[in-house]
Order: sequence, then C-alpha cells, then structure tokens
Amino acid sequence: MLTGFSTSSQIAEYTTACAIFLTATACSPLARPPAQEGTRCGVQTSVRARSVIDTAVTRRVVRFGSATEREGKIVLVGDDIPFFREARHDSLFTIFQAGKQLEAPPGTQRAYFPRIVVTGETLLVTTWTQPPDVSSRKEATIPELTTIWTAARGTSGTWSTSLRLDSVMRVFADGNGALFASPTHSAIHLIYPLIPPGTGESFVAKYTLDQGAWKRSLIPGTRGAVYASAVEAQNGLIAVVFVAPDAKRAHDANSIQVITSSNEGRSWGNHVVFDHGGAADPIVLVDHRSTFHILWRQAPTTPLGHAVIRHVVATTGSSGLNWAVKDDLTPAPGFLGYSAAVDGCGVIHLAYEDWHGGGDSGDVDYATWDGAWSPPRHLLSHMAAVDPLVFVDARGKANIFMLARPDSAPENGRWTNMHVDFPASQPARR
Repeated sequence: MLTGFSTSSQIAEYTTACAIFLTATACSPLARPPAQEGTRCGVQTSVRARSVIDTAVTRRVVRFGSATEREGKIVLVGDDIPFFREARHDSLFTIFQAGKQLEAPPGTQRAYFPRIVVTGETLLVTTWTQPPDVSSRKEATIPELTTIWTAARGTSGTWSTSLRLDSVMRVFADGNGALFASPTHSAIHLIYPLIPPGTGESFVAKYTLDQGAWKRSLIPGTRGAVYASAVEAQNGLIAVVFVAPDAKRAHDANSIQVITSSNEGRSWGNHVVFDHGGAADPIVLVDHRSTFHILWRQAPTTPLGHAVIRHVVATTGSSGLNWAVKDDLTPAPGFLGYSAAVDGCGVIHLAYEDWHGGGDSGDVDYATWDGAWSPPRHLLSHMAAVDPLVFVDARGKANIFMLARPDSAPENGRWTNMHVDFPASQPARR
C-alpha cells in the first residue's frame, strides 16, 4: 500500500510539478547516434581532472551516488558525509548542477542514497530513503532505512512537497536499486530490494510513476533478494538483475539472476540464473542497440582465488534474450565499490576502488570493455581516491566523479570532490 499521497493537495502539487513530464512525447535520455557498421570505438587515454565543487564557498564533502543531465548540464545528487571527523547536524541530501549547489527538497534532513532522473529535458525527479528517526545526526553511521520518498523540480526551480512513497520493514538501499525513465512510455520506474510489512522476507519492488500517481508491485521470483539493479532498453524491454537464493535449489544463497518484462512490468518472464553463490553488487546497463550488459562482484571459488567483476552480454532474439559467455575483469585483491556506464558505441567505462596497497587510502582504477577488458590503470597519480561514480553524458563523454586528496595529506586530511573526464569516443576503422 503506497502511503505517500495522503491528501488531495499533495497529489495536485506533485501532478503539477510533473506536468511537463506527463505531456512530453520523448521522455528518454538524449539519444546517441549508433556506431557505424564494422567500426569500433577508440578508447581515449587522455585524462582531465579538476574539482567539481567550488570549495571556496562550501565545506561539504559529498559521496555522489547518482547523476543525470539537464539542459546540457550534469546534475549530481549524493550524501553529505562528515569525512572530517566532526559532528554534523544538517542535511545529508546534496544536489549540484554544473558545480553549483541547488536547494535540496524539503524534509531531507536525514536522506540516504538519493537518486535522480530527468524527463522531458527539464523536470528533475529524485528519490531517497530515510530511517524511522529523522532527528539530526551526529555520526556517519548508516541506520536501518524504512521509508522511501520522492520529490519533483520543474522549470520554476522549486521542489514539490516531499512525498512518502512507502513504509516498509527495511529498504536495502546501500549501493542498490535503480531510478530510470521509460524510453517508450511516459513513466518513471524505481527499483529496490526491500522487506514489505508483515512478510519477514525480502523481494524486489517496482514503483512506477504514471499519469501522476505512483504504484507499487512486487516482482515475482525475487524472494530473498538483497541486491538489485534495473534498466529499460529502447525496445521497451525491462531487465531486473538481482541477487537471491535460487528457488530451485536447496540451501542456495547469493545467486545472480535476471528477470525481464516487455510490458512495463505487468508480467515477467525469461528468469535466468547465471551463477550460484558468491554474487553481490549487480549493475545492469543497456546500449543503443538494446544490448544488455550485466556486471557483478563474484567471490572467489577457491581459498587462493580472488574476487572478480564478472560480465555477461545479452542480445534480444526471437526467443528472448541470448546470453554470451562470462567475461571477467580481475582487479588486484582488495577492490571495493565500483561504478559503470556504457557509451553510445557500446563501450563500458568502469571505475572501482583499488585498496590492494593496504593502509587508509585507496586509489580509483579505470578499465573499459570493448569486446574485451582493457588493463586497469590508476586515474590520479600521487593522489588517494575513493567512491567513484561513472556517468556518460549526451555527447558520449565518460565522466568519473570521486573523492580525492594528495598522497601526502594526513590521515584525517580533507577530501575534495574531483571530476575526471575523457574526450568522447570516436569510431575508428578496424
């Protein structure tokens, strides 16, 4: 039962804010031209790094978790975190557009893991999760999250009233879920693994904003899910990737699975299990050819083995999705969080935290997939870096946002939000 629209005035305010979205005929992100037949995309090696936030006017450090593009400018949302070991009593929700901080939606004093999407090129829709206690925080610990919220920001530059979409026993929001606009229908979809009230078991839930109202449904076959990611292709096929026990196996756990829908989630099919056990942190991407790419962290299968980032490719055929063989990227032991995006030529750009050197400071390593994985490399020399977020803009340029500081900085030294970008990929003759 959705709990967000408790009054008619709330419904009217949110519907008004979404008017641009509801009347738009092209709600997909800006289309990228297809790569030429028989060509490949050249992966760029030049790197530009600069601060993404004017530190002269703000002392905030932000762990960016989601990005979109609005009127040619990148919009970022993230968690304002007390990296400086000092008590904070202000909002966790932070939003920047082209490096300038925007006003946060109302009621976000303890908002965790925000996501953002743009529709009709102007309307911003954001979602976030909150704990039962929303009093000001004093520490950087993440509490148990039980509510899901949303707000919209139109051309007027003001946010609608924040609406509570749902109250549940627990939302698995840390590095989880997806928020995306349908490229074929006037709808926005939100995906989260969560424990609904009264069930005691987790499922993947799908929330859909369509014609001014949000609706929730539990995706069948996802019982026990603790990780999930989702995306919709230009042909209207939604793919939800999740980690859960395989219902056909006894004593199974943490198996990577996918389920798809061709009718905006009214029915689901093509349930496939890729690997049994050891899976975590899935990401599903789709390129301009409606080719799906699924990545996840796969634990080692032997005592001396190493965790890998596993990758499979799926193309759409007459009988459904056809899956290619697994293709592993093997980082040095000790890698942590990772982020990935695919550009208009089908090249995957991936960045991850490299902690194999030990100590208190990691590096952000970068690799690409263009039929095969490139060797990973450090992005910023002589700097420690963490928390990468990869975003490909409308021009096809890969952008990576992260926290960084010089290697010479003290252990509790200040971090800076850095932006690394690459020139747009250019097709090159084979």
